[in-house]
Amino acid sequence: MYEKKVRDEWPALIAAMRDAMDRQRSPRDAEVQALARQWMDLLRRTVSEDPDVLHDYDGTQRLEPDSPSQGGIDLPMLDYLSAALWAKYLTLDESKRLCTDGPKQRERARLLSALREEMNRGVSVASPAVQQLFRQWESALDELTSGDVELRRKWTTAARSDPDLLAGSGVDTRLQNYLRRARLAKDGWAA
Repeated sequence: MYEKKVRDEWPALIAAMRDAMDRQRSPRDAEVQALARQWMDLLRRTVSEDPDVLHDYDGTQRLEPDSPSQGGIDLPMLDYLSAALWAKYLTLDESKRLCTDGPKQRERARLLSALREEMNRGVSVASPAVQQLFRQWESALDELTSGDVELRRKWTTAARSDPDLLAGSGVDTRLQNYLRRARLAKDGWAA
């Protein structure tokens, strides 16, 4: 008997997202919001089944130049999904101003992997190595928000209040807390 895998659910969801885009539904539309929530749920379940496929569905492939589409997932779809996910916190204009394809964004997966490795090894957030990685993280956030202090504040507040926004990006609650402690250490507070 054939056991349905979570990955088998992706084609229908991708088609539904493409249909909403083709019908020019606003990312704030209830239908699109439901699809975005379904996307994040399916992403979590897919990664639980096979962690190696996160790259296929979470948008990090978009950061690689000339990366092929994954089953119909292309840059416009990922931008649309991002606008839907962040609609509660950012205006459509603010979502569009996020610089998600800059050179520092292309290094995000490597940077997050290095931070996670230090965290898993129990390295202090005040260590020179972690502080160097934290400065790279801060620089990447500056690039993401195009140096706009208010946009960065809104983005950071949203990410803190709704950890699911970053779930597909490799920044789970544990890593968010590690980054928060690294900021405190940078500012001279006990970590």
